[in-house]
Amino acid sequence: MTAGNGIGEGSVVYRGIKGLVARILRIPLEPASIPVNSGELLDSFHPAPGWIRLRRIQVLLAAFSAVVINIGLAVGFSLLNKNSDWMGWLFLLPVIIIPCLLKITLLRLQYDCTWYVLTARSLRIRRGLWVIHETTITYANIQNVTVRQGPIERLFGLSNIEVETAGGGGTSSDSSGPSGDSSHTGRIEGVNDPEALRDRIMSQVRKSRSSGLGDEPEQIRVAGSVGADADWSRLAGLLREIRDDLQGAGAT
Repeated sequence: MTAGNGIGEGSVVYRGIKGLVARILRIPLEPASIPVNSGELLDSFHPAPGWIRLRRIQVLLAAFSAVVINIGLAVGFSLLNKNSDWMGWLFLLPVIIIPCLLKITLLRLQYDCTWYVLTARSLRIRRGLWVIHETTITYANIQNVTVRQGPIERLFGLSNIEVETAGGGGTSSDSSGPSGDSSHTGRIEGVNDPEALRDRIMSQVRKSRSSGLGDEPEQIRVAGSVGADADWSRLAGLLREIRDDLQGAGAT
């Protein structure tokens, strides 16, 4: 799994539509990568290519269902009211089809803006188009890693991984982001080999706990308090030496 994992852009017409939509809606065409220190980066990747195919099929199925319901309502009302023109109901079809085409076009941009990054200390999840949601979960605070796969994901060979924390390890721009991300849970969607990724995350969790690594702010506070205690101990020892010297001088 690497950052180069991607899917084809498609036809020239599709690229033109995507570029036009991106300019109108002011959506960046470049992937929203996460800045990470190269020394800490372990891996970065998008969802598997099957993820975007699955999402497109879901959008088409939803649009098809809406069209069938619309036509059914039109025919039903025309049968109940002989004077009604059921063809007039078809004006709703563009309202269904146009958002469907827009959603399919934006799915590619959504794919480009979705990143999963493993660093030496934490797991980072970034997704979103207009509003970028980023969740950072430190390994030391991870309590559970669960692999979930529904019947539709199974058809495409995909799984989702949910990473749960003890209540303080995950941080994000919002209390609840898209696709189930929150301050206590991170969701990695569209994974081809979930067991390998889960084992890799748990391996980092074990390393983090065995080395005593936790949240960086806590480390800074602890280091500061330890340093302060050491300074006070040295000062107290120096004062005791001065007291002993003064007592010795007074005795002579």
